[in-house]
Amino acid sequence: MLVVIGADVDPRLPGMRRLPDWDPWDSLERIPDLDAALGADLPPMTWLLRADDTIRHVTGAFDTCYVTRQDMWTRLRARGHELGWHFHHWTFGGTAGGFDPDPAWLPEAHAALSQHFAIGATRTGWDYCNSETMRRLAALGVTIDFSSLPGHLVWWSIDGERILVDWHRAPAHPYRPGRDDYQRPGTLPIWELPIASFRASATAMAKRSLWRVLHGELSLAGVSARTLMMTQPWPEAPRRAEVLAFHFHPEELTAEGIAAFSRNLQLLKTTFDPEFVTASEAASRLANGRGVSVP
Repeated sequence: MLVVIGADVDPRLPGMRRLPDWDPWDSLERIPDLDAALGADLPPMTWLLRADDTIRHVTGAFDTCYVTRQDMWTRLRARGHELGWHFHHWTFGGTAGGFDPDPAWLPEAHAALSQHFAIGATRTGWDYCNSETMRRLAALGVTIDFSSLPGHLVWWSIDGERILVDWHRAPAHPYRPGRDDYQRPGTLPIWELPIASFRASATAMAKRSLWRVLHGELSLAGVSARTLMMTQPWPEAPRRAEVLAFHFHPEELTAEGIAAFSRNLQLLKTTFDPEFVTASEAASRLANGRGVSVP
């Protein structure tokens, strides 16, 4: 079984529209703590560096996540880790910003970050996606995205804006998305890899079902699935899948978060027979049909 672990490398911000009066990348200083705590047990991971219009607005350039910690990223890459791309669908005009389902800056952000490394993997902010975004990622040469939350419908409230994250029709296995429907298998030259799911409690299922009904959604697909990050305590192992993918954020690498990460890693090892790979390596295995069967 292949296991992919990704980190959404976000800055620490006071909100989407306000500027911080601190170093927005200070949470990256916790990454060496994870490295020191796990040592040789730290598997190869995919670090998805944030590059979008919010980063340009706050820091003056798209690629500051890489530039401000270049030595650290170089060391991690030398040890087999991968660097990828994380972005949020948010566009600024003047000093005001707002949710943008089809941001014009996407190729520019990609170009700025790809000056430093080849981008093979992505994860989107808030796990949001749509068909146009998937087509554009494929056109930019991205080989794998792992934002999908199969069966999930999530309503976010971001700085007063309501955003619907819709994966309720997506398969629970890796697939190549359709050109006109990102949730269904098709022919785009990019893999969509679902995030691993856990069993939801009866109470959580009831709340999610009610929430959907209140929002006019009668489909109950996916209400039994729960998503947990690597830095959260897991009550049990995730559901078995062809490829298991997980994520977390560097700011969660507190002493408690690192301890949970370590315990979860051990749980994966004792429950499954995992092979930890980067996201791009998983894409290569999927394309060649190698090493992705469920034991």
